[in-house]
Amino acid sequence: MTDDSQTPTATPPFFQFGLLSLLVVTTAVAATCSLAFSMSNEVAIPLLVAFSVLLTAVLITVIVYGSGYQRTFCIGAVVPFGVLLFTLAFAGVILFLDGPGARGEPFYCRMAVVCVWVFSIVAGGVCMAMRRLVEKRPASRSNQQNTDAAAKVDVALLMELLKHNDEHVRQAAAEALRKL
Repeated sequence: MTDDSQTPTATPPFFQFGLLSLLVVTTAVAATCSLAFSMSNEVAIPLLVAFSVLLTAVLITVIVYGSGYQRTFCIGAVVPFGVLLFTLAFAGVILFLDGPGARGEPFYCRMAVVCVWVFSIVAGGVCMAMRRLVEKRPASRSNQQNTDAAAKVDVALLMELLKHNDEHVRQAAAEALRKL
């Protein structure tokens, strides 16, 4: 018979995904490449703007209702989308005032939107890494020494209380020692 307390438990890897996740990411990358490279400007640019607005709404929804690392990722990812939407609104006003085709290449507009999408993923990942660093920070050595010293003082005090004449004091001290 084996002792379960000494059997090492396997921890899942930090970066783990399934087949469905891989399929969804592949489809999203293919759709983004289609919007960025193969569609005509009249279709691609309004779709890029619409998807940017929808993705911003999804990120904000996860910020409000999500928890843990999901929320951390979305907080980091929503900032580039805010800048993108402000820029797109400003560019839309300029295009409306100047007329279509007056401001150069729409391809660069597409690439800017796709780059912001990629940067948004990177920013979310950086926020998750920073959270992981902050949460996993080890206690300082002086704090550990102070905690050990306080525990020694508590044990010494409880040992003295065990020698007390009153039965209730001895029982309370014994109970406190058991809890340590």
